[in-house]
Amino acid sequence: MRPVFSRLFVSALLVAVTATPAFAVTYIVPSDREMIQRADDIVVATSVTSTVERTPRGGIVTRYILRIEDVLKGKRSAGSYVTLTELGGELAPMGLYLSGMPVYQPGKPYLVFTDANAEGEPETWGLELGQFSLQKDDSGRLLALRNASGFDQNLEPFHEGVRDGQGFMKYIRGIVAQRIDPAPTYFVLSSAPKAAAVPNVTFSALFTRGSYLLDTKPRWQTIPNSGILTAGAPTGGASASTALDHAIGQWNGAPASIAYTNAGTDNTATVGFTSYDGKDVVLYGDPNNEVSPPVVGRGGYWSSGATYSVGGENGFRAIDGGIDVVMDNISFTQSCLNTVLTHELGHTLGFRHANQNPDGSLPCNSLIQDCTTDAIMNSSVDCSWNGILKTYDNNAASTVYGDGPQCTPPTIQTQPQSQTITQGNQANLSVAMTAGSTGPFTYQWYVGTSGNTSSPVPGGTTNTINPSPTTTTMYWVRVTGQCAPAADSSTATVTVNTATCTPPSIQTQPQDKTITAGQQANLFVGASGTQQLTFQWYFGASGDTSQPVFGQTNATLTHAPTQTTSYWVRVTGQCAPVADSRSATVTVNQSECTAPVINQQPLSQTITQGTTATLTVGAAGTGPLVYQWFIGTPPNGTQTGSNLASLQVSPTVTTSYWVRVIGQCDPPAVSNAATVTVTSCQLPVITTEPGDQSIANGASATLSIAATGATTITWYRGPAGNKAIPIGVGNSVNTGALTQTTQFWANLTNTCGEKASRTVTVNVGSACTAPSITSVTPSMTIYKGSLITLNVLATGTAALHYQWYEGPTGNTTKPVGIDLSTFVTGPVNAETRFWVKVTNSCGNASSSTIDVNLHSSRRRSSRH
Repeated sequence: MRPVFSRLFVSALLVAVTATPAFAVTYIVPSDREMIQRADDIVVATSVTSTVERTPRGGIVTRYILRIEDVLKGKRSAGSYVTLTELGGELAPMGLYLSGMPVYQPGKPYLVFTDANAEGEPETWGLELGQFSLQKDDSGRLLALRNASGFDQNLEPFHEGVRDGQGFMKYIRGIVAQRIDPAPTYFVLSSAPKAAAVPNVTFSALFTRGSYLLDTKPRWQTIPNSGILTAGAPTGGASASTALDHAIGQWNGAPASIAYTNAGTDNTATVGFTSYDGKDVVLYGDPNNEVSPPVVGRGGYWSSGATYSVGGENGFRAIDGGIDVVMDNISFTQSCLNTVLTHELGHTLGFRHANQNPDGSLPCNSLIQDCTTDAIMNSSVDCSWNGILKTYDNNAASTVYGDGPQCTPPTIQTQPQSQTITQGNQANLSVAMTAGSTGPFTYQWYVGTSGNTSSPVPGGTTNTINPSPTTTTMYWVRVTGQCAPAADSSTATVTVNTATCTPPSIQTQPQDKTITAGQQANLFVGASGTQQLTFQWYFGASGDTSQPVFGQTNATLTHAPTQTTSYWVRVTGQCAPVADSRSATVTVNQSECTAPVINQQPLSQTITQGTTATLTVGAAGTGPLVYQWFIGTPPNGTQTGSNLASLQVSPTVTTSYWVRVIGQCDPPAVSNAATVTVTSCQLPVITTEPGDQSIANGASATLSIAATGATTITWYRGPAGNKAIPIGVGNSVNTGALTQTTQFWANLTNTCGEKASRTVTVNVGSACTAPSITSVTPSMTIYKGSLITLNVLATGTAALHYQWYEGPTGNTTKPVGIDLSTFVTGPVNAETRFWVKVTNSCGNASSSTIDVNLHSSRRRSSRH
């Protein structure tokens, strides 16, 4: 039993699986020397790939395969591979997310300490404590970095040091060989700098929901109303029920829609993270050995993988009944336990740590979120607080589950565009904000790439600037609205041309035209000057820029006025001045005109997410007709698409569209709304691929596949993708007699599409001989803690495969080792048994039981 401590570093309950987990488990962090001595293996390895599997008990594990580059401790060898099995991961249709889960990114190098899990499989020692990422600093020095927080051996707050990678690995080799001073000398800094205290800020209703949540935006889709159970009991005098009632009362009393309940005691709810049991549980005593030292406590949740949107922000939905907190045997005071559970329930609501950014980094950015250290949701909490919510905690609850944010952060709809000017001329850079962003806005332009604020543009505080750089220069603008975060534009490059420049001049003026109502007029201007020239047509007298003709930016204007109208064009080149044409008049002879009417309405339809729908409208009237499509319901909406009678759309959510048809006379015609309903769709999922086989000449093989979501499974002869020779349908198919090696594959289909299996090879050869074991290591008596090597010799048709087991012959509940004829155990500390099964494509053979007994006492060394 460990003593109570006055200040706790608590683990986050909801944690996204990322390269660096957003929050960490609470640890009592051992010294590096102790870790080295306790680890089974210590290797430098590069992550190659990973797979996610379901355990026999219904849990989920992620298996990371790493290529070993160097061995610092243990009997592994460079160039071989090690598979690390870590609890948690995503496996459709569910996922298990756990705090402290080590994640190995493919292609990245790590220094890894390993031990064995309850099944005898290698895992990272002490969760994140045994995983160091290897990175170089700016000087090229190799650093060994890890994510660790908690307490030192004196139960004081632990501060992670920064290690010189080469010096640390040299120290490990020395400790293993027992030939080095155990005092560490490899720290770049003796301790990582403590995070500066986060200043408290006055709460603003302008912070968004997402600013209070973890990176994955975990949030209850409806009112949080879970019934939370208690299993087991804490050691010491604290009451689990009292603590849970207190924590629930605090959050239910916040200014928000939260309705947790104490569901009482259920001492059968002890599965922890090993499987999904549909119960939300605070589990004391760690019955499944999931948080053994140095881990003090750990939390996690099951997810259906579903997302949803609330107030324009995407959320990630956890499964009700899939939340667990597992605590080791720690003696809590009542005040301390009240504080810990109130903090942990805050994480079940999705709240981040008050003094950290959503990804767990420091310092907390108070420009975009509420930041403070004075909160129950701080990463470290004081037992004297007795679990009482503070201002920050109530603000988080009110914003996420109350009335919600009152402000929309700024977003940029029109980015500044790169352009080319001639030296001495001005560029025109502008930015436009997306409708719905909460203004007014303030603008600040900068020289450099987006995000670099070292060179503000003097006077650049409006949405448009007209710089005149002498050399090619990059610009960007930061727009600040009424709520964080600010919006940074993309980078626009103004390229300066220093060559001789000729201003534009008009060679051919546009001419007057006469047309009949409904016809188009074509006006042309001829111009010269340093390229590229740009054109903008206007209504009215030459020089009047108040009425631009939308979309008319070419040397030729094509337009169909309904009455006599004047037009002119401004030509802009790479250097000033601009050239303005004369005003040309298009005279319209009026004739009978029919307003547009819709004779075919666009139809509602249903599509699968990721596919396209085509909406079509039919209309009549004096033309030409112009079609304006909108998202929304008439008469409101946002314009989208081209001016055609048909519109192709591919919405990700159910969306309504309508069209306005404009003719040569009023009024325009407005269609009905057509709703495109989007349904989710999933291709078939192969859970077990068909395997290769070897058969005798003239024999047949049965091919099988396991899958979910498939409507039809069709088998074909040949490599995957070749549909020339179908041989049957169903989960299994017989190949018929084969006289030569042949390939096959299966094609799985449903309404969403197709999924191809791997290519299966059926090898045809001589008769197959099942394995026969000729010898196996005999039973033995050893000293406690010894390593033993087991061997088996077997005959039979290649290839032979080997699976070792701990236990008597026939007991397959505890597989050990890998597919080799030799198996080296770890230290054996108790009497046990082993056996091996040898298999090939035509059978298997089981060895006799190898009994491993222990000497009654271990010999003493004669060395002094």
